[in-house]
Amino acid sequence: MNIAVFARPVHNQVLPLKPGDAETFEELHGYCPVPNLQDEYALEYALKLKDQHTFRITAVSMGGNACETVLREFLACGADQAVCLDGHTGEPDNSTIARRIVAYHEEHPFHLGLFGFADSDTRAGEVGPMVAALAGIPFVGPVIDLQWDGTAVLISRKLKKTTERLRLSLPACVGILRGPPLRYHSFFGRLRAEGMEIQRVYPQVSLSPRVGRIRLTQPKPQKRSLSSTGREVSSQERIEQALGLSSRHGDRESPLLTGDPADVAQKALELVRDAKILSS
Repeated sequence: MNIAVFARPVHNQVLPLKPGDAETFEELHGYCPVPNLQDEYALEYALKLKDQHTFRITAVSMGGNACETVLREFLACGADQAVCLDGHTGEPDNSTIARRIVAYHEEHPFHLGLFGFADSDTRAGEVGPMVAALAGIPFVGPVIDLQWDGTAVLISRKLKKTTERLRLSLPACVGILRGPPLRYHSFFGRLRAEGMEIQRVYPQVSLSPRVGRIRLTQPKPQKRSLSSTGREVSSQERIEQALGLSSRHGDRESPLLTGDPADVAQKALELVRDAKILSS
């Protein structure tokens, strides 16, 4: 079984980070990247499965030099190989990361994808669910225990004050909330990691934006107070209503425009002109 553990570099919160005029975190004075804590829990679960079975672990990250630092750490602890996705991107957003991972999964399928349930710096955890949704596979979290029974993954996840136990078929993605601390790498593990090559993979994905919805409604005067009787609706308000930003008629049919951004923008402008909601 192939297990992919996804590592996100975060700043070591023990060390001070001095703010300054920099475009990326890597350029800030004092920036020290370390693996996200819950990603370390995920790697330890994977290493325990590897100790008991003949599984292969791939550490995956995305970004600039910071991702190479955390991948070396995972290799030193026992990961079999490390992959950096689209390494020239310094600080990719979560949507870009998810699409790159899905493209990598299509070229190099993994059976079990392990993610940290949340990031220690932003407290967000969108990448795992987004990867599962884009790949069409299940996602389960927050997981507090993970085992293998020979045919499926046995997991326990935290739900408020109760614990739910599930039997999960593969392929699947799992968000790790907590677990045993990551084992400390040995001296020989560090030498092994320094001598291994980190694969640079540039999966081809379509990143064209998608316009979700444009809603056209008739402009209606809005009352400011009980004494007001109404007023003329401005062109800006009409445009906001046309784009569904201020309309209260959510049950009306709304056209859905998708495709190339330039074509979508042209279609949207034609709809606004046809509805005659622009002041002359």
